[in-house]
Amino acid sequence: MAVPQPYTVPNEFVNNTTITSDSHNENWDYLETYVEALSDGSYIATDAITTLKIQDSAVTTSKLAAASVTSVKMAANVGLVTPDIGAATGASLNTTGNVVYHITISNKTTDYTLAAGDDGDIVEMDAATNKTISIPLNATVPFAIGTQIIVSRIGLGEVSIAGVSGVTLQAAGSAYRLRATFSAATCIKRATDTWILIGDTKV
Repeated sequence: MAVPQPYTVPNEFVNNTTITSDSHNENWDYLETYVEALSDGSYIATDAITTLKIQDSAVTTSKLAAASVTSVKMAANVGLVTPDIGAATGASLNTTGNVVYHITISNKTTDYTLAAGDDGDIVEMDAATNKTISIPLNATVPFAIGTQIIVSRIGLGEVSIAGVSGVTLQAAGSAYRLRATFSAATCIKRATDTWILIGDTKV
């Protein structure tokens, strides 16, 4: 724990006194030691420098010496939180390497209407009897255009996908049911109240 220390000159000189080299050098040596202790933080009290006392934008990368901030110098309890950078802009996002992400799986056993939290997830229906997964109006759940939700059939019961009144659901050959147990399809929002169903479906 750092302990603040006052700076005291070992030798004080007054008028009409002889200054010896030993006394002069001792003062400089003490000053050098004190400044070094300030540099490594030995004489700076714990919590003396806080974020509230640092002016906004006062610390910049250009003011930090190369490799001056290391993991060793950071306390073990410092949590690094990935910031929310907001929506990316531009026509595309280029990356190198693999992009790994995990989809949330939501298990249902009764008729179900898609909710906002299902965006980008898998909604699986596990029932022994026939069930329906419904797509709500935009006025009820304003999914963004381009939203993709995977629906899957886990149980023996038939699973139908349908839009509520006012929602248009498009599917090749009007195939709105998942074909068999473990079949899946993706619901994609194309317009305000228009969706398309793509996947392992049947009439």
